[in-house]
Amino acid sequence: MLEQLISPESSKVPLLRLAFRPFFLFGAMYSAFAIAVWVLVFRGQLTLDLYGGAVFWHTHEMLFGFIAAIVVGFLLTAVQNWTGIKSISGFPLLILLILWLAARIGFFLGDTFSGFLLAVIDISFLLIAAIFLAVPLIKVKQTRNLFFVPLLLVFAFINGMMHVAHMNHNHSLIIQATQSGLILVALLILVIGGRVIPFFTANGTQTQRVAAINWLERLALGSCWLLLFSFLSGMVYRMPKEVVATLFVSAAILNLVRWWRWRFWITLNVSLLWTLHLAYLFVLVAFLFLALSWAFNFVAASIGWHMLTVGGMGAMILSMISRVSLGHTGRAIVGPKWMFPAFAIIFIAAFLRTMAVVLLPQHYLTLISISGLLWVLAFLFFVLGYFLILTKARVDGKAG
Repeated sequence: MLEQLISPESSKVPLLRLAFRPFFLFGAMYSAFAIAVWVLVFRGQLTLDLYGGAVFWHTHEMLFGFIAAIVVGFLLTAVQNWTGIKSISGFPLLILLILWLAARIGFFLGDTFSGFLLAVIDISFLLIAAIFLAVPLIKVKQTRNLFFVPLLLVFAFINGMMHVAHMNHNHSLIIQATQSGLILVALLILVIGGRVIPFFTANGTQTQRVAAINWLERLALGSCWLLLFSFLSGMVYRMPKEVVATLFVSAAILNLVRWWRWRFWITLNVSLLWTLHLAYLFVLVAFLFLALSWAFNFVAASIGWHMLTVGGMGAMILSMISRVSLGHTGRAIVGPKWMFPAFAIIFIAAFLRTMAVVLLPQHYLTLISISGLLWVLAFLFFVLGYFLILTKARVDGKAG
């Protein structure tokens, strides 16, 4: 087994040939498991000694367990395309995966692990991933994508904030870290989405790619960078609520103009395209709901945050990993039939967790339970449908 891990590409275990393989597979599996556990705990049907308590565990693990795994898998795969230098694989990739798994096990076992040791293991996953991302970028002096390295480091810092906040029983810091982490992931979606959605749309519909407008790109992304700085610094909690709402609305409107230019309507018969567009739109609608919540208490803040996490991040991740997994295993980028139900129900899950809860508050527990079940089913569709794709060698015989 060890020989396969350190030997040339052709004899390496396929699962460990590129980072997207293990992290997309295990990340999707973990998200289904974590939401299933959360729903049962939330309903009072399961009692567990989860690290930090059930709410902290749910929040942390969806952000730094599930989403972090997908982000690392995506970036450590993309860097090979960006630089032409072979990315992490084999034994080093296995070690990185073990670090991630060890942290997940530690969180699930509650107080069995030392809090400090668990924090070191958990944070080191993102720090080591950042190093593996930085080395090839620096080697070829590719400054365009180098900013992803400090973003990963900031993500690790926010993770550290959560650990420190828990150890010191600082609930306010937990909230700040959680919200900062979510804004950072939203920023990643806006940045990466702006690069790949117009490109994928042009290729998938055989139409001309929409050219970016530089000033719009700067304003649209700059508004989200400003949001991230405001949350990370804690300024957002000291600003007048109208100013915070204005930041959210500005980010939403500027990125909505950007999104509209990508012509969502021409993608409606291509499942691997319309899902990307719709997930991106959910992020922007979430910003508007957060503005309404922040300034006017129009809806509970959790509605906006869950619109961002379920409809924006969950759907975007499901669509992206479905597409990337096909392309990087040498397959045609055509949405598998078994994934259409998954794409449909992840958006239904988002609606039930947000708008349906607002409209039918008397059914709160039932709606959240059904939403969680649909999330679990959506990601199980991916796990079952893509298991062999991710664990077998490329169909075209190429490396990766």
